[in-house]
Amino acid sequence: MNVEQGANSPNRDTAEKKSRIFFITGYAFLIAMALFWSVDSSIVYIFLGIACFFLFLGFNARPRTVVRSESKSYRSQYQREYQTQREQPVATESVEDKIKQIFQRTSSPRGVHPTDAMAKGRKIAMAIGIGFFVLFAVPFVVALFGSDDFAESRFYYALAQNHFDTQQYDSAYIEYKRALALDPEYTEAMVGYGRVLSIRDERDSAILIFDRALEIDPDYSDATYRKAQVWYDQKKFSEATGILTPLLIDEPQNYNAMLLMGDCYYAQDNFVDALSWYENAYQNAEMRSSILCYLMGYMYEIKQENARAIELYKEALTYDDTIADIYDRLGRLVPGDEGNAYRAKAIELQKN
Repeated sequence: MNVEQGANSPNRDTAEKKSRIFFITGYAFLIAMALFWSVDSSIVYIFLGIACFFLFLGFNARPRTVVRSESKSYRSQYQREYQTQREQPVATESVEDKIKQIFQRTSSPRGVHPTDAMAKGRKIAMAIGIGFFVLFAVPFVVALFGSDDFAESRFYYALAQNHFDTQQYDSAYIEYKRALALDPEYTEAMVGYGRVLSIRDERDSAILIFDRALEIDPDYSDATYRKAQVWYDQKKFSEATGILTPLLIDEPQNYNAMLLMGDCYYAQDNFVDALSWYENAYQNAEMRSSILCYLMGYMYEIKQENARAIELYKEALTYDDTIADIYDRLGRLVPGDEGNAYRAKAIELQKN
């Protein structure tokens, strides 16, 4: 009877309502987290922390399944038994009886307190919930309201770089702007921001940003290289080679700039100069790729240096063996059964 009364008590109903409200709030923040996932991950982290906090509050507010009135009934039961034993005549206890009593005491329900274990579990859950909230929310609160502009700008720049690397360009755009708002002369953030602008087809604005970075630091080679990339995308090849040439004089081991120089000449059908720059970049094994070897093989084929062209085509296939045109060209250049095998592979890939 005591347990049934505890289960239907007003306190239990109130606890159930509170728990339900906490759970609904936590789920709402999880949904909001999903909606903002592609916008700004810093908001996502905050929502995740708040959602975890409310979910753990929901678990903590859930009504107990074991009511303390049970322990009272246990105690009253044993009080009655104890009273009965006192009223019975005292008998001489044997050693066996004493041993039985010891085991009965250790296994007695009086030592079992389910509610204590549940209360301990709720405290642990609450601690975990607070920990999640602090872990996800506090760094962003500090970043938003702190007074150290230098540290904040670096914080937002790191976020932007992470967004850029994961192709979340809208989020990167926001974080780069935040970093520059706090430190208008942060050249690394300018270059990152300019790259995002270029991806968003705002190339003129990107050029202005790179120029601003170069005004602050004329020796900042990455700003020069990124500016040349934008010129190349706009098919302004002479402008691109015009700024890449002094860059390569100052940095003769800048292999990315070498590749871009080769691309500029290749786009103008100047295969002699393009191949020269590609060969320079090819000397660095880390720069080799299926595209570079393919383009070099094609230009050697035009020069009728077929042996070198075959070598480069085969090397291109080691990086990417799904390019049908390479198999087709090898099929034309390589004689005999080997050439037939390349032609058959080209036909197979073209059908797929």
